[in-house]
Amino acid sequence: MDRGNCEGKPSCSHRMDGKTKGAKVQRSTCILRPTCTTMYVMQLGFRVFFVEDDGCLRSIPWPTYVGLYFGFPTVRFPEYAGRAMRCVHVVIEMEDRVPIGLLETIFFITHFNTDGGMDQDKKVERQRLTMDIRALQSEEGPGECVIDMKPRLSERRYDREFRWCPTREEAANFEQRIAKMLGL
Repeated sequence: MDRGNCEGKPSCSHRMDGKTKGAKVQRSTCILRPTCTTMYVMQLGFRVFFVEDDGCLRSIPWPTYVGLYFGFPTVRFPEYAGRAMRCVHVVIEMEDRVPIGLLETIFFITHFNTDGGMDQDKKVERQRLTMDIRALQSEEGPGECVIDMKPRLSERRYDREFRWCPTREEAANFEQRIAKMLGL
């Protein structure tokens, strides 16, 4: 893949022509030197929001959520101990470390243990169910009349325990509030 060839340099730091926004990797031309081509790679950011009982959103920085996920002892939320919290995971398009758009929102449930950390048993169960569901997607089947129900039952259980589905209006409301919190 060509990373740019402005006067033999491995990459170009010239200003681009503005055709670089969007979800796909695009080739763009340098304004100062038409012979220079550079690959644009979209910058992504991630944020997690806990949805409080009253509907308020609590912003959790991505590194904090990663620490919670991997069970770091310094990352605890004692106010959520023993609870299952609704969460919104947001994928953000960034430009020079500034949010410029929401790309995707994912609604899920995080289970907490009695110390306020992520319940590791529930996390393992979530991963197991995910693998069972993937088996459904990857198998073509022998063409027989026998149907393996395990992946379908795992998907139902996953939906019941680890996913929450807001209505379209609620999802739009969450996205609007999150965009406002991010300054979009």
